[in-house]
Amino acid sequence: MKGVEGMEMILLPGNNFVVNENLARKYGYELSAFLGYLMSVDEANNGIKHNLPGNNFYANENISSKYGLDVAVLLGYLMFVDKTSEHIDDKLWFCQTLEEIEKRIGMKRRKQEKALKILEKLGIIEKKVMGIPAKRYFKINYEKANEVVLNIQEKERE
Repeated sequence: MKGVEGMEMILLPGNNFVVNENLARKYGYELSAFLGYLMSVDEANNGIKHNLPGNNFYANENISSKYGLDVAVLLGYLMFVDKTSEHIDDKLWFCQTLEEIEKRIGMKRRKQEKALKILEKLGIIEKKVMGIPAKRYFKINYEKANEVVLNIQEKERE
């Protein structure tokens, strides 16, 4: 799947749906995610591929169903930023402020903090504050993210 200018995006196992940054910024990530979900169903049922202009990232349906849409969208967005932004410390850590996330996808501070707490508890992301002025940096553990999704899928089959 392509994100920015044909860049390959990392997808988690199972079904993923597109979230368009432009729609999220203007109408909210919930509506953008719902539209992306409908487009993924249309693609699966009818083979029709929909492309939305602008930056697109992918939220995982398994994460959404188990931990909520906020967690799935924020993880998808952070995975997108991880692949499209500058990094520090051996290219593992990238910066993303509360304000930047709210500006780009419309997720308010409280929802961000709640979703980040879940992602940290699951071991999918690490967060630290560095620099002057202090900024928030993230590192994503893709192996752990895949493991979490596969565990959800396995439990759903039982």
